[in-house]
Amino acid sequence: MTPSSAPRPAVYLQRFLELARWSLLTSPELPVRLPRGILLSGPSGGGKSRLVWRAAQECNANLLEFQSVALLDEFFRSGPDCLSRAFQQARTSAPCILLFHDIECLARRADLAPSGNCSSLASRLLAEIDGLSDDSRVFVAGTTSHPDAIHQELLRHGRLHREIVVPLPDRVARRAILQRKTASICSPDSLDLDSLARITSGMTGSDIDTLCLEAMICASRRSTPSEPPRQEDFLTALLSVEPSSAGEIFIETPNIRWHQVGGLEAPKRRLRELVEWPLRHSDIYAAAGATSSPCVLIRGPQGSGKTLLARALACESGAAYLPLRGSTFRAQHPEPSSALHNAFRRARQAAPCILFLDDIDTLLGEDLLQPFLSEMGDGARMRGVAVLAATSRPDALHPQLLAPGLFAEVIDILLPDREERQAILNLHLAVIPGAARIDAQPLADQTDGASGAELSAICQRAVRAALARSIDSGQPSAQAALQQADFHFAINDFQSRRRRHFV
Repeated sequence: MTPSSAPRPAVYLQRFLELARWSLLTSPELPVRLPRGILLSGPSGGGKSRLVWRAAQECNANLLEFQSVALLDEFFRSGPDCLSRAFQQARTSAPCILLFHDIECLARRADLAPSGNCSSLASRLLAEIDGLSDDSRVFVAGTTSHPDAIHQELLRHGRLHREIVVPLPDRVARRAILQRKTASICSPDSLDLDSLARITSGMTGSDIDTLCLEAMICASRRSTPSEPPRQEDFLTALLSVEPSSAGEIFIETPNIRWHQVGGLEAPKRRLRELVEWPLRHSDIYAAAGATSSPCVLIRGPQGSGKTLLARALACESGAAYLPLRGSTFRAQHPEPSSALHNAFRRARQAAPCILFLDDIDTLLGEDLLQPFLSEMGDGARMRGVAVLAATSRPDALHPQLLAPGLFAEVIDILLPDREERQAILNLHLAVIPGAARIDAQPLADQTDGASGAELSAICQRAVRAALARSIDSGQPSAQAALQQADFHFAINDFQSRRRRHFV
């Protein structure tokens, strides 16, 4: 893993191969029982099956796939012998990876099983895995998007004891997926893949497949079915394609770097010392007797860059990133205590990982305070996990959260000064077409008291003003020439709305 990037598919493949090769390529005599399989969890369509396929290629092994839903149906029709036949077929095809899609259908937690008969199916699956000998050269892989629904006996040592959490694709991965998916349906020059990769945040590879199909349908409505989709077709298709991960807790891979965060030099330096270095050099910190599982609270007004800092920190430290957003967490999860436990479990499995609690004052109400403290109490299990929290209402935090051992380290974020505002504006201007001649210095002078989010909004307001002018002129163009006056107009509009808000 490189220090400057979150784990990539090659890293997850290596984790898979660490165990698979023992079972598939050798028959070692070891004093411990080797695991017979592995569990891959993550959003549906996130690339888990493709990872298993690549592992089979690396090991020169056969791949035998079964849909657990189909096996479950066969079980109700003819009994559990369907599993025995699957394992016997794998032994005959050895070396072989035996893949069960949605394995929670075969070994569901007892309290979630729809029928008591399902317990005999789970028992048969456990017995078949336990029956694999050291020289069988069969490795079992199970995929799931609901790891909490799996029978815990399946995850014991010697069975599927290791879980690989496959994250959602980041922007770079989404661009690569888009490039691959669209190569055969339209000209690469007709699409702005960078823009599409940015606005498809949260989508899996399957979601992008659906997006391409919807774009082709949109193109056919406009003219003939043979005409390739254009950029506007993909934008229209986005209205009807919702990310399959919406509302779920999944690992993310941000691609924000420190130099893309304007100003905030002191907080960035402090976060590097408290979080980035302990995660990147955990062995050194452990040898020195220092903790490598820091907990840091970031305090600052809304829009001041707290979330941006957390995302950049995850990217620069090479850690996975798991955000819990306080404003939506409770609405998305009917059992918040169970969801919180699940988040901590996934963070530990994806270590090094940054668990980011956004708006922690809203997230941790009285019902979640004790479950949170319980999760944080076991320091050994938290090794490699940094807990980062953000709040704009520090007065609303429970006093226990600021006790020694929890969020004793606090970083205060202030509104940007003039130099920081100029740096933030320059970052936004650098990515706006036609803004190269805009002078950020006078704009910084006129935006005293504006947060980073408000400066971003001002830039967007100026772009919209330039677009409106081009449309009014009868020559609409996405490359409308920006003028300094557009930004002065946007600033005046922002200040006018602020005065109305506070009067």
